Amino acid sequence: MIKNYIVRTVRLIEPQNDHRFGQVRLTLNDFDSHHGVILLGDPGMGKSTEFDAATDGIDERHCISAREFRRYDPDDDPHWRIKTLFIDGLDEVRIGGGEPRTVMDQIITKIKGLGTPRFRLSFRPSSWFCTSDSREISSLLDINEIPALLLNPLNEDNVREVISQHRTDVDAFIQKAHELGLDGVLGNPLLLD
Repeated sequence: MIKNYIVRTVRLIEPQNDHRFGQVRLTLNDFDSHHGVILLGDPGMGKSTEFDAATDGIDERHCISAREFRRYDPDDDPHWRIKTLFIDGLDEVRIGGGEPRTVMDQIITKIKGLGTPRFRLSFRPSSWFCTSDSREISSLLDINEIPALLLNPLNEDNVREVISQHRTDVDAFIQKAHELGLDGVLGNPLLLD
């Protein structure tokens, strides 16, 4: 397992007709039975870490950056056709890769070229076009509704755990962050670290 990994929670934000809609104590693993899943989170919130943890030591899963996946030839590794693909960083490719919809089309084409294996995609919320992206992926890949999950900020226990990995005076650190108006930093693992 990844060193110092902290299990994170997610909130289902799409589809609204799912009985878990709005629940905040879910995990990425709660959606293992879905063919496709979207994971959303601001920069530094831990999307890549969640994908790394979900694929760590599991042969049936493979984590790859969206940039690398766009260059991938489906004929290069037929084993990928039976794996769950965790395609990370679509937001980064969309920002630097020209027309955002073209990037999504390229990713969908690659997934289809593999015979539509199970997949997980990560985005920043600002790069996810909500319903339109979801519908496009669902229709082009002939899959029912795809859950979109928002990675929750670190909770108080998570914050204490991260700080304790670096400092012994956890309470003093948290108090100082509050005094300086840096409460928002506490919920983001990258900034907190």
